[in-house]
Amino acid sequence: MGGRLWVFCLRLWWLGAFAALLLVPLALSVTAGGRGDLPIEISLALGLLAFSMVIAAAVLPSRVRSISRVLGVEAILGWHRWLGLAAILLTLAHVVFVLVHRPADIRLLDLRSDPPRAKAATLATLCLLALYGLMLLRARLRRRYEIFRFLHAVLGIAVLVLAGLHVYWLNHLIRDLAMRICFVSIAVLTLLVLARRWVVSPLLAYRRPFKVVEVRREAPDAVTLALKPVGPHARPFTFRAGQYAWLRLGSPFAVLKERPFSMSSGSHEGDQVEFTVREVGRMTRRLAAVRPGQRVYLDGPHGALTMPRRRSEGVVFVAGGIGITPIMSMLRTLADAGDPRHHRLVVGVRRVEDVLFTEQISDLRARLRMTVVLVLSQPHPQWRGPHGRIDADLLADVLGRRRRDRVDAYVCGPPPMVTSVVAHLVALGVPASRVHSEQFDLG
Repeated sequence: MGGRLWVFCLRLWWLGAFAALLLVPLALSVTAGGRGDLPIEISLALGLLAFSMVIAAAVLPSRVRSISRVLGVEAILGWHRWLGLAAILLTLAHVVFVLVHRPADIRLLDLRSDPPRAKAATLATLCLLALYGLMLLRARLRRRYEIFRFLHAVLGIAVLVLAGLHVYWLNHLIRDLAMRICFVSIAVLTLLVLARRWVVSPLLAYRRPFKVVEVRREAPDAVTLALKPVGPHARPFTFRAGQYAWLRLGSPFAVLKERPFSMSSGSHEGDQVEFTVREVGRMTRRLAAVRPGQRVYLDGPHGALTMPRRRSEGVVFVAGGIGITPIMSMLRTLADAGDPRHHRLVVGVRRVEDVLFTEQISDLRARLRMTVVLVLSQPHPQWRGPHGRIDADLLADVLGRRRRDRVDAYVCGPPPMVTSVVAHLVALGVPASRVHSEQFDLG
């Protein structure tokens, strides 16, 4: 109960902080008043909201652990994209109302002759539009994840700097003392958050490196890396089952050459931590090719997909592909704790050879009361088990006649699979508050 209350209070705190970021500058602007015509007042309000949303969109994914702990990666990425899109629409509306107030100001869009304040605004708007175009190309850049992240970071920083310069050079907002204090406070806090993300975090990783002690081939295209802390500042990597960390090779400062991976080891396995990597791009291929003795740097743990302490009658785990990694961490943690409840594990893969952790799952079945259901999406002539998609009928059989309002469910995998399984579980009577999910769609 104490843990859930703390998470609830922390969630309220961050929701309040982001609400204040969006509304306080707007409220102070209205209080200051004195700008006359309605179109310019509306334009100012839209511009302030857009500016605040850009700040919020930058802060959300900056790996503040308390944010990721209470919101989770799905909510963070979803709000990040929504805030970015809303900022673009509000910025364009801001420009429209400026032109409604004074149509002759359209000349300010000419980068060759406009003053610095207008040039900064125009460039910030173009960078915002470029960010949106980059998001549309995200699927095509999936195997060029490093390029996507580099462009995204450069454009995002450009928007922040140019928008700030526009406010500063415009000079009419910061004349008011309250507004000036508000803007300075927002700027300082934003710089602190970004410095923690891009400077402090790499320095901490440099002081606490990890060494690869084992590389295990789990499938033709997947390996498990076992890591141990090394160096004078070494200490065990503590985490909760279901969380993830960002892995970097070569240098802790190569912050654009990293990928997030869920821990696949249990949370009570001493000073060793394991990650299972499927080769889907350049970065993951490099990770799969590492050898024992190489150094790896971690940023984490992060994530809200963790098991609550409440005692349900059992847990249903549904995994698709590499989405089984955080579930393996949970199952190993339950086994280490000697959990006596009856659990269900449903694993969906394309082919039999895509199944990960075959030996470990067999070991877990001996240590836990656990039913395992393997579902193949591609038919196989010798396969006698279920095939196709993980649908409502299969999940109803897995849930059985137990009280479904007393069951916790964890769903991890590709976005379409997660969305459909979550909907089926809720429709079958599992309370939405007990269905926890994570989509493996970070790049």
